[in-house]
Amino acid sequence: EIYTLSLHDALSIYHQAEHARLEDRMARLQARLDQGKAVTRDVTNFLADWLKHHIHGPDKAYVRFMQAQNPK
Repeated sequence: EIYTLSLHDALSIYHQAEHARLEDRMARLQARLDQGKAVTRDVTNFLADWLKHHIHGPDKAYVRFMQAQNPK
């Protein structure tokens, strides 16, 4: 049987994967911090990149898509 994903499902899977990568990266930074290593610059750069490339890109697109699916 062939299962086709709806656009919503595909976007949701992609979006969840993006957030899983965020969690993985933050766990690696936390591990380095726990080892006493400096992470300030790495955290700052990572969060700036996340805000610029994820929040202003896929997050906004996902919100627009969801709003279009459920107009008020």
